[in-house]
Amino acid sequence: TQLIQKAITSGFFPNAARLQRSGDSYRTVKNSQTVHIHPSSCLFEINPRWVIYYELVLTSKEFMRNVMPLQPEWLVEVAPHYHNKKDLDTLGTNKKMPKAQGAAAEKAPPG
Repeated sequence: TQLIQKAITSGFFPNAARLQRSGDSYRTVKNSQTVHIHPSSCLFEINPRWVIYYELVLTSKEFMRNVMPLQPEWLVEVAPHYHNKKDLDTLGTNKKMPKAQGAAAEKAPPG
């Protein structure tokens, strides 16, 4: 499963987003756009700390569709020309997340 997730990450590395401290939205890594997991996603209430998405859909909010959880180090591994560890660390990968989100949620299946 992890190899498949890394392969997907290598194709969609520009579409990475990180859960905000509030736990109710994400921020895209490169352009700091606020986005949300689409309500039809199986990850909607799980909120993994880091995700890759296929597309953004604008309705009442900017929603990510076809979302998959990922490990942030995969971004540096598969796209070192685009992502670097320093930038990801700056985003606060080690900060505490709201309860039942972040690390515990990262074990969820893609959706």
